[in-house]
Amino acid sequence: MTNNEIRVMKKKVCLIGDSRVGKTSLLTRYIKDDYFDQYIATISAKIFKKDLQVTVENNGTTNVINMSLSIWDLIGHRDQEYWLLMKKYYMNTDGVLFVCDLTSKKSLRSLQDWISSLFNTIGMVPFIVMVNKSDLGSEAQFNEQDLTDLTKRYNSDFFYTSALTGANVNLSFQSLSEIMAKYTIRVENISEPKDVLNEIIMNYCVLHGGRDQGLPIINHQFKLAGADINAPTKQSLIQVIDRLTEVTMSFKGKDVAKEERAKYLRFVHKLP
Repeated sequence: MTNNEIRVMKKKVCLIGDSRVGKTSLLTRYIKDDYFDQYIATISAKIFKKDLQVTVENNGTTNVINMSLSIWDLIGHRDQEYWLLMKKYYMNTDGVLFVCDLTSKKSLRSLQDWISSLFNTIGMVPFIVMVNKSDLGSEAQFNEQDLTDLTKRYNSDFFYTSALTGANVNLSFQSLSEIMAKYTIRVENISEPKDVLNEIIMNYCVLHGGRDQGLPIINHQFKLAGADINAPTKQSLIQVIDRLTEVTMSFKGKDVAKEERAKYLRFVHKLP
């Protein structure tokens, strides 16, 4: 690819978080540069469209991406009545903006449940946390360390945002779009078994509680397969993926294991 070649990417983005944290207001600010302070509950999902351009660097090449976003504003309920519906909406998601309310510590605690429900359904996807209502800083119920403790587990980031003032709203969507573009390009450039192993390690460790928990499991499965983790081959990766699937099934169930295995095999299939 030559420098400054323009590409087109279509991505599905979901806004996820508790009710009343301001997801719809943030989208209204982003799409229409407007604000409404009347709360209206989202029924199931609303879908918005937005086009933007991002520029990312990859191995010395400048990639200009015309990004077409399909943005899903999802209902903020996690009870059983809506669970099957939410799982349906999660499918084929490329990136997520998790939203919490700076004046509600409960909404921050809920994010861990939202993240787990998403990753346990479709596996790891890029995300950013939007901390809404930053204009009400005097009423804050949590601090920056609380946010760092959450996001660092996933190598993610957060922005203080305000649907009222527009602070960091565009930046949040722009940043997520850049992350999704970089991820797409990185996966496209998979050419060696070590590239696949890096993706597996990254995804598996996020899904299973971090590198301290996930990496020893991966190392152990390589040993059981009689393979060298420092010199992976296409065949050894397939064997290890099958073993990791069994481990995941015992911890997280058949559906999560199935999705995880399919994702890893898509990486393997890119190898010559």
